[in-house]
Amino acid sequence: MEDQTMYFDIILHAGNARFCSGEAISLAKEGKFIEAEEQLNVARDEIIEAHTCQSNLLHDFANGVEIPFSIILTHAQDHLANAQTFYDLAEEIVTLHKLIYELKKD
Repeated sequence: MEDQTMYFDIILHAGNARFCSGEAISLAKEGKFIEAEEQLNVARDEIIEAHTCQSNLLHDFANGVEIPFSIILTHAQDHLANAQTFYDLAEEIVTLHKLIYELKKD
């Protein structure tokens, strides 16, 4: 796959992951925990796809393929790092919303 296409695939999948993570938080805030978990699952799958693209680039680089500097690659890496962080936080926030919901029931 051409490098530029891989860069944009990373951006696409990372963006999808970030969006789904945000949806999970919103759903959990409404008490819709099953739907929130579903969104987290989709987000996790999207992050895996983005990481696969990144790993392919790293594999190529390790095998001597020159990966030229590109602002798009930098942008893609930034998107992936932010998506991963947001996903990790979304998991915690969904868990906290569940706990709050349970405590309010009592």
